[in-house]
Amino acid sequence: MPLQYNPAMVQRSFAVAATTSGAGAGQRAGAPVETVQIEVELDASKRASRDTTIVAARIAAIVGLVSPRAEDVKKNLDLAAQGMIEILPPEAPLVLFVYGPTRVQPVVLTEIALAEEAHAPDLSPIRARISLGMQVLRYADLPAGHVAHALSLANQVARESLAAEVSGGEAAAAIARGTLESL
Repeated sequence: MPLQYNPAMVQRSFAVAATTSGAGAGQRAGAPVETVQIEVELDASKRASRDTTIVAARIAAIVGLVSPRAEDVKKNLDLAAQGMIEILPPEAPLVLFVYGPTRVQPVVLTEIALAEEAHAPDLSPIRARISLGMQVLRYADLPAGHVAHALSLANQVARESLAAEVSGGEAAAAIARGTLESL
């Protein structure tokens, strides 16, 4: 779902996976766990048509990414009542966070916080600010045949290529030396 405006803020953090004790202390234990926090604005207050459902529909679509579909819940309850299945959590849809042509990341939404800042006379929101928290799915977290595995690995390759552009690959050498002053 494209957003109306570019995010007002994109914050990324990386929790480094490293061993902290024993013979392998300080060695990487896999790719870091990346989390992304964005803040977006939805605004229909200046639209000439004053369609009061635009913002509410986008909010519903975002919340729908983390909510099981009512139809699936009803089917599972019916089958469980008949003793035909054990209720299992439904599979979540694949969510891609696209922020640039070379940055396409499979993510899991971990948090949604929203503030409806203005309303139409029927109390439909016409302006809202939404904060989304996401955890990036790492290739190590996914089965090799999954489309998100390939996307995650492609994102890693793109990041490494971009890092190699810094002074002709000096970033990798500086990191290997343990110093970034020369960058």
